[in-house]
Amino acid sequence: MYKRKIPFHPERLLRWLAKWPAEVVRFKGLVWFATQNRTAFTFSQAGSSKQFACAGLWVSALTEKERQYYLGEAFEKTPDWDKKYGDRVTKLVFIGIDMNQEEIERTLDETLLTPEEMKQDWRKLPDPFTPKNITASETRRAPKTETAFRLRRSSIHHALPTARCPAARKPHPHVQQYL
Repeated sequence: MYKRKIPFHPERLLRWLAKWPAEVVRFKGLVWFATQNRTAFTFSQAGSSKQFACAGLWVSALTEKERQYYLGEAFEKTPDWDKKYGDRVTKLVFIGIDMNQEEIERTLDETLLTPEEMKQDWRKLPDPFTPKNITASETRRAPKTETAFRLRRSSIHHALPTARCPAARKPHPHVQQYL
């Protein structure tokens, strides 16, 4: 399992996706984007199909009042809860044939924020996954980008900001492990 408590730089991750390792046949997990710090995303891949979807809000993105409403009095932080970033994490599982797991992890690590970027305002980073980078015509068909990466129409809808993502109004079941 690939597990990191540092968010992905969206542009670098998109470039990594364009060079998808052929030996990976299945991939699934929870993703933390630096530019969309309140929202957890799921990412899955099977064969040539790659999909991102909104998973909901990170528990640590909720106000105390929202935590009480959704989680009740029984909320306890997990042992791996980060003092600064809470439950935000990337957890990915790879399944493949003759995979070089170390190389995949090394190249994925290169798409994470650098120590210098961790100190900056992440909202200013370029983000090809945000709605402003997806035109109206692209919501009717897969977007054409400089890479071979394609998003389905439903994935584009779910990549919209929290206010437009119905599932993001409460913690998603994938985040239940932190509740």
